[in-house]
Amino acid sequence: MTVWSHLPTVFRRRFVLAAAGIVALYIAFFTTLLFVHPAFAAAGINKTLSFQGRLVSSTGAIVPDGSYNIQFHLYQDGTGTSQGNPGGTLKWTETYTNNGSNSGVQVRNGYFSVNLGSKNPFGTSVDWNQDTLWLSMNVAGTTAGCSDFDESPCAPDGEMIPMKRINAVPYAMNAGTVGGKSADDLIHNGTSSQTANFNISGTGRANSLQGNTSIISPLFDSDNTGTLNVGTVTASTINIGTSDSSAQTINIGTGAATKDITIGSVSGGSSTTLQGGTGGVYVDSNGGFIVHNSSQNIDTLVMSNFGSVDLNLSSLQAFNVNDSSSASLLSVADDGTISTGASTNLEVGGTATFQNGIDLQNGVVSSTGNTLSLQGNSLDLLTATNNGGVANIGIGNNATSGYALDVTGDTNTSTQYRINGSTALTSSALNFSGGSASSVNAASGQSLNLSSDTSVSVKVDGKASASFSDTTLQVGNGTSDSQTTVLTLDQASSAPSGSAVGSMYYDSTIGKVQCYEADGWGACSNSPDSFVTLSPEYANAVMNGADVGVISSDLCSDTLNINTSVCGTNETYNFYKWTSDQTSDQTRSIYVSYQLPSTFKNFVAGSTSLMGRTDSADSTVSYRIYRDHGSGLTACGSLVTASTGSQTSWQKSTASGSNDPSNCSFSAGDSLLVKINLVAKSDANAYVSNLNFAFSNN
Repeated sequence: MTVWSHLPTVFRRRFVLAAAGIVALYIAFFTTLLFVHPAFAAAGINKTLSFQGRLVSSTGAIVPDGSYNIQFHLYQDGTGTSQGNPGGTLKWTETYTNNGSNSGVQVRNGYFSVNLGSKNPFGTSVDWNQDTLWLSMNVAGTTAGCSDFDESPCAPDGEMIPMKRINAVPYAMNAGTVGGKSADDLIHNGTSSQTANFNISGTGRANSLQGNTSIISPLFDSDNTGTLNVGTVTASTINIGTSDSSAQTINIGTGAATKDITIGSVSGGSSTTLQGGTGGVYVDSNGGFIVHNSSQNIDTLVMSNFGSVDLNLSSLQAFNVNDSSSASLLSVADDGTISTGASTNLEVGGTATFQNGIDLQNGVVSSTGNTLSLQGNSLDLLTATNNGGVANIGIGNNATSGYALDVTGDTNTSTQYRINGSTALTSSALNFSGGSASSVNAASGQSLNLSSDTSVSVKVDGKASASFSDTTLQVGNGTSDSQTTVLTLDQASSAPSGSAVGSMYYDSTIGKVQCYEADGWGACSNSPDSFVTLSPEYANAVMNGADVGVISSDLCSDTLNINTSVCGTNETYNFYKWTSDQTSDQTRSIYVSYQLPSTFKNFVAGSTSLMGRTDSADSTVSYRIYRDHGSGLTACGSLVTASTGSQTSWQKSTASGSNDPSNCSFSAGDSLLVKINLVAKSDANAYVSNLNFAFSNN
């Protein structure tokens, strides 16, 4: 019997008392009744693991009967001596909790029994063929209503250590081999590639032998990858299809892929003969390919091993190449005339040099197809295509370098280039005509550049609409005629982002042109918007409230290594922190006042926000805005929640609608009053940081 325990590092008194007095420390005495690798070969096998144990308290007393919240983990590798099993990998988790219709693990007189895998099947998540697998167990009392095993009210004690290493029973260890051979040493019935070797002495039969490179090589020839050698020993005889009793078909290399088929050995001086009727086709001992006409006793076709081809024809015979329908594709008459059939090319060296439709006397090049091409080194340089009765001319190809069209030399009146029947390119201009509109477009993702030694001018109807030089930009031609050129700015309902100093746009919301000057967007030549950020400890702030708790101000910064649990990466904030150990909500309010200057015009909509952070459902950060106009306070909207619940980062809550001060009729000289409420109980923490807003000036 094994004792399995975990000593918790944190004891929270209120939580222990709330758990009906159960000591937050358990020890499990357990026995593995069926702790072996599960067999998944047959669909009907129960794929769970039976696990039993006994729970006692830290003093050895048997725990009270009840339904306990327990979680099990399976780790691969590691040492199993620390919580979380550093160095190992979590492979499977199963949780038994008391929550509604669900129930935890039933414990009677300390004893419990579970079938691991019954709630969360193992499936393929665990590789049971491992030397090191660890089982851990974590107990979280008998609390009901557990929605999350790792949080209140279902807070666990932590994994019991050392963890239990899973071992195999003797029969399961024996199942890993057959006759002393492992599974990798056996040949399996299947079609996938296997690594096992075989050596069979005796006579056998295979109705079908199939293979590919990865199968044939290791099975038959370890020296030549993908090679099947049959009859390679001295004085071997290979008989294929020698039966006289019935017709036979012999297929060699009939697949679509390219194959090399070698019959006989050239170096051995042998000849391979394919004999049919009175003629013959064979490869002689010198490597020549011969077609022999037995009736005339001549070699009609001879292809020598050094590349020459001889055709031995009678004086009246012609050389014909026919297709499957006996139509002539290429014909050489006895007078030397060469002709080709319809749509047939005569190629030399793989390049078409002759085709029906070529008229050398009249200089006509035609084709029954749709495309003619001019090539250089097998690349299209110029193509002409009949695209459904429309002529398309292609210049160049899809190469990533080089010119599609290179016009070399001066362009003058005698060497004009025409588009759509009109002169487009001369020595002085490039013109586009023939359509209702002409455009010059850059390729997708590219910039369009216009460059000149002196200036660039854009004209419409012969009149300069815009001109550019290295020092000036002019809209219009500078004259005061009746057709004045108008400059129109783009319009938007709010300021654009990423603007540079000197930018302008028409604000359709306020009906005025806005300028981006040194301090940001605003009316041209007027004061820009003011952006205000108030950080704790807030200026002109006071605190109010008699509830029990502790309020403090501090700084968090991951860069300065100060309160890093409060700030994230690259964050640095001043903050107030409110906490209370009372069991009921305790509130501390902070009042921040900011008087608006005489230049104030209005608040910028959507610019007012508060940053807050809470670490528990027992804490909340909220705020409300008021307008102090000298004769009293006016509430702007209602309370806005900045943060609540357990948050892992700072929350930024922006006021909107009636809560936004831009909708609360503020005037110059009024004061903005912000009431910030920090609520906490049961040692929870509420944090508040930057208060932000922006306003426009007259």
